[in-house]
Amino acid sequence: MFELELLRAIKMDKDHENERVSVVDLLNKLPGIISAFVINITKKDVIIIDPGPSSSYERLKDWIESRDLKPKYIIVTHIHIDHAGSTGLICKDYPVEKVFVHPRGKKHLINPSKLWTASREVLGPVAELYGNPEPVPENIIFTPKDMEEISFNNKTFKFIFTPGHASHHMSILLLPNKVMFTGDSAGVILDIENKLIQAPTTPPIFKPKLYLESINKMTSINPKPLFIAPTHFGMRKPFYELIEKHRNQVIRWLETVSRTIERGVEDVNEIIEILAKKDTDVKTIMQSKTDFLKKEFVINSILGVIDAIKRGEWP
Repeated sequence: MFELELLRAIKMDKDHENERVSVVDLLNKLPGIISAFVINITKKDVIIIDPGPSSSYERLKDWIESRDLKPKYIIVTHIHIDHAGSTGLICKDYPVEKVFVHPRGKKHLINPSKLWTASREVLGPVAELYGNPEPVPENIIFTPKDMEEISFNNKTFKFIFTPGHASHHMSILLLPNKVMFTGDSAGVILDIENKLIQAPTTPPIFKPKLYLESINKMTSINPKPLFIAPTHFGMRKPFYELIEKHRNQVIRWLETVSRTIERGVEDVNEIIEILAKKDTDVKTIMQSKTDFLKKEFVINSILGVIDAIKRGEWP
């Protein structure tokens, strides 16, 4: 059995504060669900990856202020409101120099009105829980190229376009720390009732072939990642065992749901029951007392898989 490790805040070099990579737990009432990553590039200046929803901004701000830090750059893996919703608020309060986003996401950071409307349609009440995102000034938005590397002091960030979950998704490899920030490109890794579980985040409109190609792309990166850092949740290792488990899980979901639909079964609850017999992580989530976990990380994801299959995206 390989070792699994959650690192809420790790120090790569005990003698250098700027080597610190910290995980900030953003939800008071639902701990261990959404994380923001804060990386020191000097003693005071930091880069924030996926600052989270606007509703949790004050929690993130308090964490930053209590450590006398200054957000200088923001990187969003993609523009969904649980990942990037507080970006505009940070830019209002701090002199952020650049916000890095996939080229397809830029217009939605500048004017998030369509994103907010779509979020409310897809997420329903959960969108209100996350909050309405504020616009980001266009002049500070930077769109990297696929596989581009950008360095700040002794930190290098490699931007890897990883569509499938969303067309505007990118994952980021941090060097020399060898941390791959995956956003939603490698699912979720959560602690539920003392069990480590993984699950896809594949809501509509899910592109399964692109998603699996993106996983292959991340596993082919050099130097090899050591840690995987999904926004849901934290930093863990070993990267390859965890991402390989996730790849197999996604294929299992797709094949199981596809066969079930072929038999004429399309009821989501019935599909969940069938899938739970093949995937103990699904069973664990559905037995949880937290409706948010069930809705966000099983029901919505299965709806995306069903939609993809009906659109002919699989096999």
